[in-house]
Amino acid sequence: MMALSLKQRVWLTVIAAMTPVMIGVAALSTWHSKTHLETQISIQNADAAEALASALSSITGAGAELEQKVNKQFDLSHYQLIRIEDGAGNVIYQRQRPMASNAPGAQTDWLSLNIAPGQALILGEWSSLKRVVVESDPSFVRSLLWANIVRIFIFCSGSVIILGLGGIALLKIQTRALRPLVEHAEAIANRQFDTRALPPVAEYRPLAEALNLLADKVRLILQQDARKLEKWSLESQTDKITGLMNREPFLGTLKEQLKRQGPEQTGVLALVRIMDLASLNRSQGRVVMDNLIREMGLALRRLTLRMGRWSAGRLNGSDFAILCPSTDDVDFTAQQIHETMLAVVAQQGLEEIIRMPGSACGVSKNETIGTLLTCLDANLAEHEADQSPKMVLTDTSEEQVQSASETLARWHSILDRAFAEKLFYLGDFPVVDADGDFVHIEAPVRIGIDEQEFTAADFLPLISRLNLSQNLDKVVVELAIEKIKVTARDVCINLSFSALTDSSFADWLVNLLAEEDVLATKLWLEFQESVVFRNLEAFKELSKALSGSNVKLGIEHAGYQMAKIGTLNRLGVDYLKIDSAFVRGINENPANQKLVTNLVDLLDALNIRVFSEGVNSIDEWKTLVRAGVNGFTGPAVTNIIAPTPSKDGEAAANEAAAPVILPPEFKNG
Repeated sequence: MMALSLKQRVWLTVIAAMTPVMIGVAALSTWHSKTHLETQISIQNADAAEALASALSSITGAGAELEQKVNKQFDLSHYQLIRIEDGAGNVIYQRQRPMASNAPGAQTDWLSLNIAPGQALILGEWSSLKRVVVESDPSFVRSLLWANIVRIFIFCSGSVIILGLGGIALLKIQTRALRPLVEHAEAIANRQFDTRALPPVAEYRPLAEALNLLADKVRLILQQDARKLEKWSLESQTDKITGLMNREPFLGTLKEQLKRQGPEQTGVLALVRIMDLASLNRSQGRVVMDNLIREMGLALRRLTLRMGRWSAGRLNGSDFAILCPSTDDVDFTAQQIHETMLAVVAQQGLEEIIRMPGSACGVSKNETIGTLLTCLDANLAEHEADQSPKMVLTDTSEEQVQSASETLARWHSILDRAFAEKLFYLGDFPVVDADGDFVHIEAPVRIGIDEQEFTAADFLPLISRLNLSQNLDKVVVELAIEKIKVTARDVCINLSFSALTDSSFADWLVNLLAEEDVLATKLWLEFQESVVFRNLEAFKELSKALSGSNVKLGIEHAGYQMAKIGTLNRLGVDYLKIDSAFVRGINENPANQKLVTNLVDLLDALNIRVFSEGVNSIDEWKTLVRAGVNGFTGPAVTNIIAPTPSKDGEAAANEAAAPVILPPEFKNG
């Protein structure tokens, strides 16, 4: 069955309604006019016959005078026939007009007229003329009726057109309120499950309420899935009593921090031990000690949340480790950690029983996990017998004693020169999909100065400390645009929290992309997960501002805030990159395999692509492919699949960029 549009239905309705009205009006009007004309013309014929009979009363017979008077009367009006008869009914003189066969309505039976001819007696005493017969021309009357029918048709047709156009205009007004419902349905189809205001048209409200209910239910399901995912993640990677990370996840976090640590950055790793935990369990009872450990875990979680980027873990039953990625005062930070844990002991009234020594050291880029833990453990062993255990500092490198003020001054000089002389440039690390096809270039910012190269990890903490984040963000965006022009490939860059918190940056970016409209479709912008979830509304506003430019927005280093993943559908996120801590050794880690698989399923429901960071081996690649991950970056991609060009040869290599070729061993996953 052919589907009809609403406009077609309006026209059909108007025509169907007006056709019987038009026919009825035309029939009634024609009948009324016909009856009226028959009466009036019959009377007119009788009057004309009387007048002519009176004029002929003085004429005695046929002759020129009779013909003259009859012809004169015949020409005065629309007559069909004027006949003069004698007493025997014989025609003395007759003037007749021929019937017009081409007159309007002449061949139409229903326009036939019943007009009585006019008759009058001639009263002359000596005249042989006895009677006058007058008949009007019916074609003239029919033309009047036909003209009336045409006028009615034109009027009704005009009415149909006016009513049809009015209906279309009303339909447009009504369907204008339907457009937001269509957009809402399209948003749900695009996996944006937000509720919207009800339309003003009452008939549309049930549909709008149904769409809102659908969006609410789907969003609730996704949020429940996200909470389940976070709960499962916590259960598989955290200690059940304290809620802190288990040994392996914590060491993975430490390893990632060592990789990202700048050469001049100073962090702190602290190790605190509850002495003689086994004997305390026997003497104080396991319930008391479990409660103490639980409260310690809660206190450390609060501390890490308050400090932002800190991490804490329970390495075994009695050892707690705390990692502070960046700090200016190692001594103060270490004492703060120790005092937090001692305060919990005091609250439980066990300060006279519990001995809890601590050891802390600075963390630098050149350290290894084994060196750090061995040093801390040895230092703890030296002070385990102390009657008043305290937090003891130990040095693992002489580089950490460099003055913080000297470091800050040196970097201030380097950054000033880098901005002034435009010494920033972008790295080049490919991201590919499961088939090895190119997705985009991951382009972290670098500084090249005096034959030295500084990575983002080296200077970004100083950029933030010197309030230069927005300046660097603008430089990075401009460099990305230039890189797109040179390579004709998609380029992905990282932006700081300042790009979200300062609204002027969004205005600047929109204006810049308006000038580079064609290139904007190849630009990918990403923020750290922690930055996005701390600035959700700002991220949403940036996404809204960039919605018309086709710039892709993403989240990097993700996977630590699973419970909030369900909110991403309302933020305009196009992709998410799983942090390498969840990727490293995933081929041998069933817990992380399940975590990534569930995360991919959840984000696929939100129409968000999932990439993985830090893929080191073919086995990790294959495992991630089976989990449904959409794209990959890391050493395995850079060195095996698509080698990264050097800084000197970057432009030339990019200009002649060869297609990414996936090795056979990658395709067998």
